[in-house]
Amino acid sequence: MLISMSNTSQSLISDKYARKATKKCNELIKTKQHYAREAIPNLENFPSPIEKEVHLLHLLGNEYLRHFWASWNSKDKAEKNKKMIEKLRGALARINKIKKMSQDDEALDSSQSSQNTDIRVNELEWSKAITLAEQMLKPLRDAIEIALTRGRSHN
Repeated sequence: MLISMSNTSQSLISDKYARKATKKCNELIKTKQHYAREAIPNLENFPSPIEKEVHLLHLLGNEYLRHFWASWNSKDKAEKNKKMIEKLRGALARINKIKKMSQDDEALDSSQSSQNTDIRVNELEWSKAITLAEQMLKPLRDAIEIALTRGRSHN
């Protein structure tokens, strides 16, 4: 079936339906924006030990990933790639330990500042912070798991 191109200025849908669709889309956009604003986490009272661990894991994990992928297809860097796989496994194990962190961990005490400015939070707030930390680390965890899967199939 051939479509005539003689009248290309005619709308495919009527103005009435176009306005309805636009109105509905605008409502959906406003609703999504509202939920997005509400979903922004409040990091004001985020426990310092968790924040430090998340920050360190992001730094280490991204650096290990960068070196892993830089040595990925290089025969000259095969040994480096194996080392990076081990480093990535360690980073993944450390990410998995986040959920087991507690305020009473001795390891946390040594990582805190000597000024002792860290404020203890109640268990519910701590639990929420752990959940948020896991969400923050999920993209890194996924990237490391992909790299490790590729590393196993490559070696």
